[in-house]
Amino acid sequence: MRLADYQDLFQRGLLSGDARILDQLVDSPRENRARLFRVYQDAYRLRLLDVARSDFPVTLEFLGRAAFDEMATAYIAAHPSREANLRWFARALPDFLAATAPWSTMTALADLAAIERALYDVFDAADGTRLALADLQSLAPEDWPGVVFSPHPATRRIRVFSNARDIWKALSSSEGEAAAPEPVELAETQQLVFYRPELVSTFRAMPAEEAMMWDEMCAGLDFAGLCEMVATFGGETDAPLRAAAYLQGWIAAGMLAGPEAEAG
Repeated sequence: MRLADYQDLFQRGLLSGDARILDQLVDSPRENRARLFRVYQDAYRLRLLDVARSDFPVTLEFLGRAAFDEMATAYIAAHPSREANLRWFARALPDFLAATAPWSTMTALADLAAIERALYDVFDAADGTRLALADLQSLAPEDWPGVVFSPHPATRRIRVFSNARDIWKALSSSEGEAAAPEPVELAETQQLVFYRPELVSTFRAMPAEEAMMWDEMCAGLDFAGLCEMVATFGGETDAPLRAAAYLQGWIAAGMLAGPEAEAG
């Protein structure tokens, strides 16, 4: 058998419990091969468990160590690691929590994990030139309707269905003294936008109109179209001013990569 075949069998034994690797091993003078290989399996799972704890510290605190480890063990079984970089191992945890009983009955749990995942994703996102207000000074008034803006790579937007934002703030407080509120489902979903000014990931809530404009901007709608959407959403009065205010806020926060005028 080639070395690559041995490695493949070993990996299958770690990831899925495939026992065929045992045929290629020998017992030691003091222990049988199955128990010896189980040491590797247990060490591998414990390493993945450490990764989950490290990536989701607030979710860990919310659940408690024992309950979190039980949940993470179920995730490890359902999502064997398929990436060489452990950074990506737990990225599907929010979706797992939202879809898998009994954790799916706790809406705030999946929301908390989604917040932590987005913060990490924004932190790891690619750098890029950020749009500044000075970059727009060369635009003539007749150019504005066709201008298309682009989100900076270090931005994400998610929606949550619970008061997970307030829970996250309490549990991640540097003083560690804030009592987390009881989890409740919201009457309306809350839109959260994540971004990375300087080297620190942060996030805030977005009003519904701003979130709509952000999504349309990300989809490639030009500024004239954005103003029309804002007018339709919140009324025609001051619609261009509202759209411009949202745009100015995004630029000040470093959330935009830059505009480009559409041809013709």
